[in-house]
Amino acid sequence: MEYSSLLPQVIQYLKQHKDSIQLKKLTLYLCQQVWENEQIKIDNADWQSLIEELVSKKPTFISLSKYIYGMAKTTSKPKKYLLVADILISQLEKIYLVEEDVTVACLANFQEEILSQEISNQTATPEPDGLYKIRAEIISNINPLRAKILLFSALNEQFTFSNQDWVNLKSHQLDELIQELIDSYPTFAKLVSKLEFTAGSLPEVDENLKIAKVISQSLKPFYPAICV
Repeated sequence: MEYSSLLPQVIQYLKQHKDSIQLKKLTLYLCQQVWENEQIKIDNADWQSLIEELVSKKPTFISLSKYIYGMAKTTSKPKKYLLVADILISQLEKIYLVEEDVTVACLANFQEEILSQEISNQTATPEPDGLYKIRAEIISNINPLRAKILLFSALNEQFTFSNQDWVNLKSHQLDELIQELIDSYPTFAKLVSKLEFTAGSLPEVDENLKIAKVISQSLKPFYPAICV
């Protein structure tokens, strides 16, 4: 992969983040597969070299995301470092979105059918850490770029793959689109209908229908069923 012109911007963000030390520790762990506690070694580690090594290990954003989340779970403080992982992934996503082709096939083969049911007119608002869990679930099952395109199209006009569409897409984070989707569709039935309709209007309908199912199933817990 040729490194994106956004790499310096990503590195600067990571350096200045309030959790910069934890971000660097996790990145070192991802590269060396050994947890480093010596502060001098952490300080001397070069951010650019670390990011370039990490990106070279995982040529696709899907494989990178799975690797980072998987390694974060093996730390002594998995809950803490899953949050750190989400920060790191959200920044590295910018590099991969420049390089990855939208036609990359989905890794998921999600077969579960969505059961039709009557649900409440009110949605449950996710807890503060709920979005990162949903985001992690979506990323671990499907191509996040395709997911963003589907969500963006469901919330705005259909994605036409124009230069302006790409600019608009890059200005949105995945978790922001997820939250906006929950806010925009107060019932699970409307959510499913919109996602399936949108999937049917995009190229490669079958793949996008699979993505729609993954997203709707991930969000389903926030739409409690009516008691009968």
